[in-house]
Amino acid sequence: MAKKYSKKEIGETIFIIIYLLFLFISQILFLKNKNYYLFVMTLTLGFGDSFHLIPRVIKTLKGDYKNSEFFLGLGNKISSITMTIFYIFLSYLLAFPFMEEFISVLVVIAHVFIILIPSKGDIIPFMYSILAIVRIILCMLPQNNWYKKEGDFKWSIIRNIPFTIMGIITVGMAFYYKEIYVGILVLLSFAFYLPVVLFNKKNPKVGMLMIPKTVIYILIIARYL
Repeated sequence: MAKKYSKKEIGETIFIIIYLLFLFISQILFLKNKNYYLFVMTLTLGFGDSFHLIPRVIKTLKGDYKNSEFFLGLGNKISSITMTIFYIFLSYLLAFPFMEEFISVLVVIAHVFIILIPSKGDIIPFMYSILAIVRIILCMLPQNNWYKKEGDFKWSIIRNIPFTIMGIITVGMAFYYKEIYVGILVLLSFAFYLPVVLFNKKNPKVGMLMIPKTVIYILIIARYL
């Protein structure tokens, strides 16, 4: 007998497909316009999110499958890391809005590590680099229990502390560089995301806030199309 899907399952699946398709089309458009920086930034977002969204769609359509919890956990781990990298790209885009060349990507990556030696006036990028690296290291630690359904609530809080501070700095940068629209979007994304981190274990319905959070990322990318 064919499985009957609820409206919620159908709606979530359609939304995920639309989101990933939007990112894919955006990447093509950025390539067509030879804006390689935004292409890599969007590719980072889509690559990471696909690792946890595609297994989620498969689980919705097929139910639990072999190693489903492992793939969901791995996807959440990868997307947490790539989201951190996405914010690094976004922060530099706010400061230098005309980045287009692929070499800019390499410069940003190199600068993240070079700036770890702070100099006068470099305190903000220094802090941002430290927070990003700390966040990535925390995400990679086994204490997170990524591959277990229940995860680890304490480590979920710990790894999101530097990420939240990165978000605050990003909002501040957006307002400083008069990218008010992007600043409001980033602020809203964290307003939707943090309740999921804090309360999803007690009330799984809070997880629905990830949908408007994802819409926020669509709007951020659309801002640069």
